[in-house]
Order: sequence, then C-alpha cells, then structure tokens
Amino acid sequence: MTTRAFNHLGPAAVTLLAMAALFASWSCTVLEDRDVCPAYLTVRSDGHVGEAGFNKEITYNLSTQAERVLERANSPFETFRGEGKIFKVPRKETVDVMAFGGLRDMAFIGDVLRITPGKQCDSLLCGSGNIWIPADLGEIKVPLYRNYCRVQMGLVGEVYYPYPYYFVVKGNVDGYTLPDLKPHPGEFWYRCDVLAGDIFEARVPRQLDNSLIIEARLVEDGSLVTEIPLGQIADQMGYDWHKTDLDDMLINIDFARTMITISVNDWTQEVLIKIII
Repeated sequence: MTTRAFNHLGPAAVTLLAMAALFASWSCTVLEDRDVCPAYLTVRSDGHVGEAGFNKEITYNLSTQAERVLERANSPFETFRGEGKIFKVPRKETVDVMAFGGLRDMAFIGDVLRITPGKQCDSLLCGSGNIWIPADLGEIKVPLYRNYCRVQMGLVGEVYYPYPYYFVVKGNVDGYTLPDLKPHPGEFWYRCDVLAGDIFEARVPRQLDNSLIIEARLVEDGSLVTEIPLGQIADQMGYDWHKTDLDDMLINIDFARTMITISVNDWTQEVLIKIII
C-alpha cells in the first residue's frame, strides 16, 4: 500500500520527499543545540549568463572565514539553472559562494584560480556572493559573468605563406582571487592559436592596467620583430576592463603599412599606430 500511494504522487511531491529525506540524514536530533546544527543552502543561477548557448558543467566553491575550502563540487548547468544544488553549511556564519563555468586548464591554487603558465585564460564565466543563514534553510542566486576577452588578430594587405611570424600575448594578470574574483597580479603569456594561415587568437583575463602587449616573432628563430602595446591601444579606444561581461577584440594588422586597426564587439574604432619592423 505504501508503494501504491507513493506512485500516485506528482514529480514535485517526490522531489520534496527526497529533499526531506536528505535533510533528515543531515539533521540534528531534537535534543541537540540548534545553533550548532548545520544549515542547508540552495545555490542556483540568478538568470544572468554572460554567454549565449552556455551549457557546460558548473563548479561550486564554498568557503568561510574559518575554512578556505568548505566544499567544492560540480553539477550540470541545468541543475544550476533549475532546482539548484544543496550544500550543508555552518549556521550563523557568513558563507562565500562562487560558481564557475567553462573551467578547463585553470586550477585552484590556494586563494587563487590560476591560469597555468603558458596557457591562455579559460572561457571563464563566474560569479560570487555571500550569505548568512540564521535558520535551517537558505538560498542564494549567483550570476555568471564573462571573465575573459578573446583577442583575435587578422592579417590584412600583402600576406605571404607560409607566414613567417607568430604572436605571443603577455600581461600581468595570471588569474582571479577568491572569493572576490578580482584579477590576480602575476605573469601571463601565451603563444596565440593559429585558426587559419593568417588568423591568430588568444583568450586573456580581466586586466588591472594597460600593460598587455602582443609580440610578433619570427618562426625561424624566435627573434622579436615588433611589440604592439595592446593595453595602451585599448585604453585609447575606451575599452572597459571593469564591464561585467567582457567584450572581445578584433585586430587587423597590416605589416606592409606598419599600422593596425582594432574593433570591439558591434562597434569599430580605428586606432592606427606605427609598427617598427
């Protein structure tokens, strides 16, 4: 009879029963001090996702002042966007909650989500918040902001194949601090991917200053041909590294004219500089 009655319950009721069973397995007894009992925190999306079509796995990182890593776990994006993921957390303590999407090569090292040396920034979407839970249950909604910029370089004018140059992007941010997700100072460099014979690309993290540069080097021996002050050019054209969802950059390089043109997202502004070769 118990099984027959359970089968007549709808999906919502079954979910509530499952949650009740989970809480029961974690709960204190009636004889225990409720202040030292855990609380149960549901983490879900607030609806903002800084990239259309994103559906990758979400990594959660929870911490308190006493415990740097209270819990770290993964779940499908659909769970994050839907019913959320439940965590057991300390009651009456501030809990910092971070959510990350698009993690691939970056790694948690101490209080930093760090870019692996010689690697580019992941296609990183992330957000954070904190909550203080005085009772049994709490809920927090976390946005996912686009925390990388895709720099794509196209060669225009007279182009020779095989192309004699390669490009290296260098900067002074090597990841994000936890739990505030601010850019972390450190060495960054990456040899740009070749998408086609004359298209190069790299992903860079949010910047602290205008020190970002692109080096053009000879394939033959690695010698430096020229240095493009990308950070300074971005400053001149008003690129906003504080924008919640970072824009991409498109750079057209014309070595024959020793000039470049840079574009951002849906608007274009020509910024021409001399390239000394």
